[in-house]
Amino acid sequence: MTKLSIKITDNEVAKTLSELGGFVPESLEEIGPSIVDLIQLGFDASEDPYGNTWDAVIRGGKPLRDTSTLMNSFNAQVAGDSVAIGSNLTVGDGHNLASIHQDGATIRAKAGGLLRFMIGDRFVTVEQVKIPARPIIPEEENWPDTWREEVNEIILNHILK
Repeated sequence: MTKLSIKITDNEVAKTLSELGGFVPESLEEIGPSIVDLIQLGFDASEDPYGNTWDAVIRGGKPLRDTSTLMNSFNAQVAGDSVAIGSNLTVGDGHNLASIHQDGATIRAKAGGLLRFMIGDRFVTVEQVKIPARPIIPEEENWPDTWREEVNEIILNHILK
């Protein structure tokens, strides 16, 4: 899959599972796509999972939305009793694009060269570019309430079936 993935290790979700009598593996088939939907809602709103607005981009427009390539690259894979959600989209040097935006990065020109790109209708030449962190997925053990409630509801519905 990818270097950028999440595991459901949230303490509140684990507590709910324990209180309800255990995990229903079939719920993973629904949890994965639901989390991918939550990720895509974050792209639409230009917000991290906690509702914080992503830093603006100097070219204007919505961050990470020139195309929907990154947003649409997220997928879910069920394996046994877990589901992995991530993106396998990479940039030229093999780095995971979602990870670059999740954590932020400094992009430097190779071998003392310069980076050249367009902003609007003009070319810009620089030695490096700092990409601010624009978190796409929550921290493993600090899920926002909306994400936790979504997963808990899916699990509860499967247990009640």
